[in-house]
Amino acid sequence: MDTSPIERLTAALYRVTDRMADEEPLKWALRKSSLSLSQSALKNPELLSIPEEEARSKTMAILFAELIRLLELAASISYISRVNFEVLIREYRHIESSIFRRGEEVFVEQKKEISQEKKSVPTRVHRDTIQPSDRQKKILEHLGTMNGGISAGDIVAFFEGKISDKTIQRDLSELALAGSIKSEGERRWRRYFVQNI
Repeated sequence: MDTSPIERLTAALYRVTDRMADEEPLKWALRKSSLSLSQSALKNPELLSIPEEEARSKTMAILFAELIRLLELAASISYISRVNFEVLIREYRHIESSIFRRGEEVFVEQKKEISQEKKSVPTRVHRDTIQPSDRQKKILEHLGTMNGGISAGDIVAFFEGKISDKTIQRDLSELALAGSIKSEGERRWRRYFVQNI
């Protein structure tokens, strides 16, 4: 992720808050919040595990909300020029929306790549060629105890939230590719069943 816009905004925030009195707690709260956001943005998502990246995204969303709230407070008090704070608010909101929109676009691109890979791979692999992991075996056992199909969310709940949604989706995709399970429905209405041959 290109963090230079966040770094530039952090520098701008420091210049704007320089005019605030050192005794003013809001000055230090703004600076601390902007530095925390900048540090979080510097983490390289390519080096993070999925749970770490999910935690980082949640942290960044919270930091954006906190910083924007503090800037709105500073703007309403009108310490210096309200316009300066309003510009900072607008720019932070713009960066926030572009970061999270870019994350969604990457996810869509990854889904396209996966669907294209599936076209080039046989739609069904013989069960004997792929050995399911222990977690996948637990998923199969759980599906076997259900009369009807269950959703990916139900499986996440079965693991008491200890396994991420993305990991469960990967396991379900692998099990479907191996022919061990089948799915019906689209997106959030998709249900999974044990494949009977």
